[in-house]
Amino acid sequence: MDNCRELLSDSTRLVRGIHRDHIKDGGKRIHKAAFIPRKSTPDKPSPDEDGLSVSELRDDIASTLPTRVRTAGGHYCLFLARDVRRTDGDFPGLEVCPHPTETDPYHALVIGVPTGRTPEEMARRTRLAELLAKISNPL
Repeated sequence: MDNCRELLSDSTRLVRGIHRDHIKDGGKRIHKAAFIPRKSTPDKPSPDEDGLSVSELRDDIASTLPTRVRTAGGHYCLFLARDVRRTDGDFPGLEVCPHPTETDPYHALVIGVPTGRTPEEMARRTRLAELLAKISNPL
C-alpha cells in the first residue's frame, strides 16, 4: 500500500457509516466511539483488523450511498483524506488506502488504528479515535 496517495488524493472526501448515538451536541460533533474498531471474538477476528472502513463521497448521497455504506439508521460522518494523513500537532500520520469491495467500488481503509487489547494499544486506539472524531463532521 505504498502508493495510497497516488490512488486516493489528499482532497478526497471520505464518509464513515456511524450510529446515530455517535452524533453529539445537537448534530454538531462526532463522538470518538464512531472510530473505535470493533472487538475480536474467540470465533472471529475484528472486522476492522485491516483498517477502519470508509468510502469516497461521490455524487450519490441519496441514491447509492446507503447501499454502499451500511449504517445503523443511515447516519454518516465526513472528513478529508488529508486530515487522516496529518502529521502536525498530535496527529501521527495515519494512512487511508483504496480497498474496493463487491458492494462498494469506492471503499477504503483508514490504516494504523490498533485493534489489540494491551493497555498501550487501547490507550493509543482511544487517542486516535478522539483525533479522527475531531476532524469529522456529521453529514
